[in-house]
Amino acid sequence: MSVGLSIIVPVYKVEPYLGKCIESILNQTYGDFELILVDDGSPDRCGVICDEYAGKDRRIKVIHKENGGLSSARNQGLDIAKGQYIGFIDSDDYINEDMYSILLSNAKKHDADISQCGYIIIDDQQMEIAKTSNQVSVLTNIDALNNLYNELYVPTVITVNKIYRKVLFEDIRFPERKIHEDEFTTYKLLYKANKIVKTDIKLYYYYQSNNSIMRKEFNLKRLDALEAFQQRRIFFKNNNLPELYHKACNSYRLRLISYYFKVRNEISNNNHILHSIKRYFNSLFIEMIKENGLSYKILKQYLFFYLSPTFYLGVTKIRIKLRG
Repeated sequence: MSVGLSIIVPVYKVEPYLGKCIESILNQTYGDFELILVDDGSPDRCGVICDEYAGKDRRIKVIHKENGGLSSARNQGLDIAKGQYIGFIDSDDYINEDMYSILLSNAKKHDADISQCGYIIIDDQQMEIAKTSNQVSVLTNIDALNNLYNELYVPTVITVNKIYRKVLFEDIRFPERKIHEDEFTTYKLLYKANKIVKTDIKLYYYYQSNNSIMRKEFNLKRLDALEAFQQRRIFFKNNNLPELYHKACNSYRLRLISYYFKVRNEISNNNHILHSIKRYFNSLFIEMIKENGLSYKILKQYLFFYLSPTFYLGVTKIRIKLRG
């Protein structure tokens, strides 16, 4: 039987936080939803906690599976979801009681395929949240995609502060065994959307502990982002979106350079990784030269790194000093 909303929550090693997450969902002022808890082979009591909640509330479905990662868990939830709209929550986060009521109201009022709200990062010390004003704007898919390249990048790219019309996922799934899974997926969903409605009100509470993967020292899994950025620029090229394609190429260039120096400074036995990143950069540079798609200023930046990353770094430091 169809419901208004399917909420998918992957669950893995979050025993101290899971109850608060689930309670925040069950306390929503919007009630026509199913909650799909996907126990991703968690070795603690998370699976038991999921089953206990399912025994108390008929809206809850539980999937128990072998560990496959966040994307795998989301995908299994998508496979059984019955909702007209789909939402995702990370199991160590929680949400404002009005979040889905507001998101669905905005989506229906504006006939939007995606509805987005603001989020706020909380940590072990900061647990009290203040609401902000509910300023609503309606975007085309191209407007939303352009926000991937400005100050609205983070709220645009993350998955959990949105609901999506289910039909968007007919041919889209999250990439398994990757981190930065939203980087691989969100742009495809935005492209398929007829309209995106967003509110500035901060309704999603994103918990970031001191041990969060994004706060830890650089590790090789972070290189998954390079694959995502490469796929995105090719996607824009294949779909004849030249402005977005050039923005994506520039973003990919900057990420390659950033990761090159992070690997050089923070990863031991790194020569083969550095060679790979440099090879990707050189390939991008040659492609952009052939397409005549570089301004003189950007061409110089490409050329400096192409000839010598160390020289590029030296020039960059001199420029920063001169500006200061």
